[in-house]
Amino acid sequence: MTLKVVPASSSVAPIQIGRNLANANIVQGIARHLRIPVSDPTDLHVTLMWSRVPVDWTHKAFLPRIYPIIVDSQMMKLERFGDLAVLTFESKPLVSRHKALVAAGARSDHKDFKPHITLGPWPAHAEPQNVPLKSPIVLSGEYRKPAKV
Repeated sequence: MTLKVVPASSSVAPIQIGRNLANANIVQGIARHLRIPVSDPTDLHVTLMWSRVPVDWTHKAFLPRIYPIIVDSQMMKLERFGDLAVLTFESKPLVSRHKALVAAGARSDHKDFKPHITLGPWPAHAEPQNVPLKSPIVLSGEYRKPAKV
């Protein structure tokens, strides 16, 4: 299901665009194996853009793409982003989509976009490491909502 939220007062506002994991059980299994607690198992997703800079939601670049994206089996990485544990991976379609959103005027707090799934707080026992993704991950159609500023 695609969530299509438009700001009530204006078509120009901060924006968040992402994709939920349709088969989150795969990532939950990886997290269990790594002994990384998942903060919210019902909210595993990939954020494509979180722009505090207001954008025109009516611009075609910001309309949600409804088709799914498949992330093929590959070597993922458990990394630390600040105080969070994330799984990073490669995806040309996600990188291309992020670039299109930037070209349309969105601005991320992070200079470089790296597709990732946030698991939760970084536990004391964790070490950055490679993690095999043995089954493809399915990312649902995009959602968009106002970015919390």
